[in-house]
Amino acid sequence: MKTILNVAIHEINALFKHKALLVFVLILPFVVFWFFDGFMKVGVVRDLPIAIVDNDNTTTSRKLIANLEATPTLKVAFNVASKNEGEKLIETTDAYGLVIIPKNFEKDIFLSKQPSVTAEFNNSLLIPAGLESKAARAVVGEMSAQIALKAQLAHGNTIDQAIANLQPVRLQAHTLSNPFTNYRYYLVPALLFAFLQIFVMLSSVYSLGVDLKYGKTHKLIEIGDNNLLSILMGKMLPYTLWFFLLGLVLYNGLFVLQDFPQHGNRMVLLLALFLLIVATQGFAILFVSTSKSLREAMTKGNAIAALSLGMSGFTFPLMGMPVFFKWYAQLFPFTHFFKVFLAQTQRNFPVYYVIPGLFILAIMTFVLLLYGGIKYKQMLLKGQYPSIV
Repeated sequence: MKTILNVAIHEINALFKHKALLVFVLILPFVVFWFFDGFMKVGVVRDLPIAIVDNDNTTTSRKLIANLEATPTLKVAFNVASKNEGEKLIETTDAYGLVIIPKNFEKDIFLSKQPSVTAEFNNSLLIPAGLESKAARAVVGEMSAQIALKAQLAHGNTIDQAIANLQPVRLQAHTLSNPFTNYRYYLVPALLFAFLQIFVMLSSVYSLGVDLKYGKTHKLIEIGDNNLLSILMGKMLPYTLWFFLLGLVLYNGLFVLQDFPQHGNRMVLLLALFLLIVATQGFAILFVSTSKSLREAMTKGNAIAALSLGMSGFTFPLMGMPVFFKWYAQLFPFTHFFKVFLAQTQRNFPVYYVIPGLFILAIMTFVLLLYGGIKYKQMLLKGQYPSIV
C-alpha cells in the first residue's frame, strides 16, 4: 500500500509539471462541461422559420397562416410572392420550410373540392424538417377536421355524432421515457459523459506514455519497488479518483441541481460510472503498451474515445445497424455505460435489466488490465519507446 501511495504522490507531482496533462485533467473538463451544460437550455425546439406563399388571400387562408403561426414549433418569418422566392430562402437556410396555399383555396373548400396545401422542407436538415413537417400536418389536419365538423353539424348531427363520424377509431398515444420530448434530457448527459471518457483516455495515455517517451521508467520502477501492480495502481489511482469525483459532480448537477429525470437506482449509476472510467484506463494501458510512440498511443486513444459516442446508439439506434456494427459496438465501454445510464435515468427499468451491461464492463476491464498490464511490464523493462516522437 505504501508503494502505491509513493507512486501516486509521484504522479500528482508530475501532473503539475506537464502542461498537456494539466489541461486534460483540470482545465478542459470544466470548459467542456460548462459549454454543454448551457447547450440547448430550452430543451424543446421552438420558432423554426418558414415562408408562406398565399395565392388566395382570403379569410380562410389567413386563418390557416394564423394557425401555423400559433404553433410553438413554427414561426411564419416570411410572406413571399412566389414559390421560387420561397425556395431561395430554403436554399440559404433563412427558412427551413415553405407552405404554399393555392388559388381558390377558400372557394374550393366551400365547393367540397378538397384543395391541396403544398409544404416543402429541406430534408438535409433532418430534425428541423421533420419537426416542421409534423407541425404543418397537424395544423392542416386540425383545420380540415374543423371544416368537416361544421359540415356534420350543418346536416343535423350532434357534436358527439359528428366527432364519431370524423374519427371512428381513437388513438391514445403515450410517450414513454421522455414524455416531454426534451432533446436536452437525452443529448446533454450523453455528450458530457462521452467527453469525460475522452479526458480519461487522453490523460491516462499521456500519464503512462510520457515516462516511456523520455526514458524515465527506471525511476518509476525504483519508486514502485519493481512491482508492476503497484506502479499501475499508483499511476492510475489519482486519475481514477479525480474523474470519478468529476462524474459525481456531473450527476449532482444534472439530477439534483437541475431537472434531468433520474428514476432508477443511483448506486447502479455510480457503479457504471466507475466501470466506464476503469475500462477506459484499461484501453489506455493497452494502447500505451502496444504502440511505438506516445503520439501513436494518443492517436489510438483519441480514435476509440471519439468513435464510442457514435457506436453507442446515441446518434443512430443499434437495432437499426448492420449486424457487423452491432457486434463491433459491443467492444466500446461507452456502449454498455450508455445503455445502463438510459435504463436507470429516463426509462426506469428494473436493475436486473442492466446486469448484463455491468457484467460486460467488468469482464472488459479485467481482460484489458490483465493483458495490458503484461504488455506494459514488457515496455517498462525496455525502458523507452523505439520512437521518441
